[in-house]
Amino acid sequence: MWNGLQALYTAFVSRVALVVLLQRVDLRPLQGSGLRVLELHHQSVGPHDVSQVAYAAGVVRAVVLDIGETLVRDDRYWGSWADWLGVPRHTMSALVGAVTALGLDNAEALRMIRPGIDLQAAYRDREDAGRGEYLDDTDLYPDVRDGLQALRDVGLRVCVAGNQTAQVGDLLRGLRLPVDAIATSAEWGVAKPDAAFFDRVIKLAGAPPGETLYVGDHPVNDVIPAKAAGLATCLIRRGPWGLLWGDDPSVPADLRINGLADLPALLENDRMER
Repeated sequence: MWNGLQALYTAFVSRVALVVLLQRVDLRPLQGSGLRVLELHHQSVGPHDVSQVAYAAGVVRAVVLDIGETLVRDDRYWGSWADWLGVPRHTMSALVGAVTALGLDNAEALRMIRPGIDLQAAYRDREDAGRGEYLDDTDLYPDVRDGLQALRDVGLRVCVAGNQTAQVGDLLRGLRLPVDAIATSAEWGVAKPDAAFFDRVIKLAGAPPGETLYVGDHPVNDVIPAKAAGLATCLIRRGPWGLLWGDDPSVPADLRINGLADLPALLENDRMER
């Protein structure tokens, strides 16, 4: 009985949060976007994916991937903030989960712990104390290197672009991932979900919007604005956002995958069918 009530409550909160998120986004650019239906069959993709998938017209020639919770696990990021603010890591994780379910910016978790915090000043203070941002191979999801290489092996241009600091951009480039280009919002001076961010994504991809696939875990930061810019979209089911909304039909993702290993075969099969 209790488990059933918990499931109903979770579903209700998730749907309310998504409605709140969707209300912040103008969906009018999606009207008349000329989506077609593509039949896809792939064993490692969930049961909701294998029948009919709305897919943007055109063969995908470039793939651009988000960073946080698409390529990089956020464990270290949030754990380091918990340590800096002097709260247990479990408390930080719970607050991030709460603001995610409520459809709020995840930075609200930091403001709950320290109301009125100046986040930019806090970033600088952490850097000055030698406790700034850091990434190494252990922060990558296990399928990242092989998945990115497999995308390049099928002849795609592969790029990375997400909402991150300039330092994260440098750290990612230092990991020598098998990609053609890496860019962050701080380096561009514009962040998702702003349409100007996806204008830069299209330039980085070097392919028309309808031939570019944007892969991310967040409905409002990734899927919806990318689709509004004319890109094909893919929602990856990992991280809080991807798992919370991964199967929600209200999220207009063209493709849904459980991991990067799913993607090369899907795109290669599509290219062969044309």
